Amino acid sequence: MKTWRWLPVFIGALLILGGIFLLLGNLNIIDIGALFWSILLALVGVFFVMVFLQDRRQWWGLIPGVTLLSVALLLFLEEIVPGGSVDWGGVIVPGGIGLSFLLIYAANREQWWAIIPGGVMVSISLMILLQEYLQDPAQVGVFFLGLGLTFIALTTVTTKQGKMKWPWIPGGILLVMGFMFLMFGTAESLFPYLGAVALIVFGIFLLWRATRRTQQ
Repeated sequence: MKTWRWLPVFIGALLILGGIFLLLGNLNIIDIGALFWSILLALVGVFFVMVFLQDRRQWWGLIPGVTLLSVALLLFLEEIVPGGSVDWGGVIVPGGIGLSFLLIYAANREQWWAIIPGGVMVSISLMILLQEYLQDPAQVGVFFLGLGLTFIALTTVTTKQGKMKWPWIPGGILLVMGFMFLMFGTAESLFPYLGAVALIVFGIFLLWRATRRTQQ
């Protein structure tokens, strides 16, 4: 593959750039901080993205590529933006990892499995982003809602066997659990009822499927 032919050149350029920055830092000409590592990680991330762009079959390159770019963005923001109450590391990095999996699916619709880890990581990112504004039960609710929507999204995927129906079961249960955590005050008081609610939702789903089959 053409990209791998350029790998020694890319690594050599990174070593030269790193050596120059270290030399200037030791001479107290510049201050080597997070900005340097941000640039370095961004360059490595771009390389992995290029691996994918050169050959779409190398979808794995998106995972380290986008992840490293998200870490580089985090270091850059921490360097230029004063720290706040939001845990941006917990937002940007999981979000970047989730984005890499969603891009894998966007590039090749046969890789539908990537929706699941992508949705999980994006849900974690949203939960951490909103933790400053929501109580603990509501944070858990946001996470469960994200997971539920992830599985529901799978029902829109068309495979060789047709559209998938099994994701409705975990998706529906997770959505109900998410709404319960959002609506009620304490998560601990909900645990005795979660099993009962899950059984009810599953029973409704089975009745719905049986009704559809008799109508057909």
